[in-house]
Amino acid sequence: MPSAEAEAGWRELGLVVVSMHEGDDAEARKCYTALRKELVGRNEGEIVHSRLARDAIARKLDDATMTSWTKAAKSAFAPLHDWEPSVWRGADGKTVGSGYTVDAWILIDCAPSEQRLDVVSVAPVTGSVMRLHIQGQAVDADLRELVTTFAHQHAWADWEP
Repeated sequence: MPSAEAEAGWRELGLVVVSMHEGDDAEARKCYTALRKELVGRNEGEIVHSRLARDAIARKLDDATMTSWTKAAKSAFAPLHDWEPSVWRGADGKTVGSGYTVDAWILIDCAPSEQRLDVVSVAPVTGSVMRLHIQGQAVDADLRELVTTFAHQHAWADWEP
């Protein structure tokens, strides 16, 4: 992973973090927010992010993909490959501008009451897709650490300066 003293050609890792939870569940929102903060808070100064809600990407993906997004073929995510959010933020949540590269779309549905966590990471550069489905385990700090590490590794693996 790049460091703050990286060589010429270095740029920030661009993550788009999407809440895929349907409904208005306060615990699910809290869980998503904790995961998002861990994802974008690592490697401070090296990550920019945009955050979106499910309905924002529903306008880009077809109904079949939205219904079964955790199992959709990687080709189903192709409409995301050329889409760039208009607002980017730093780890502190403040707007940092536009024109950043999306290295990974990270789709999250966290349902603590069901002891379920689904994460799909889509890397537009290569089209690779990482899926993580956890059922029957409390979504605690240790699990969030595992998930954010896994998602980061996927995003950095497809990162290009």
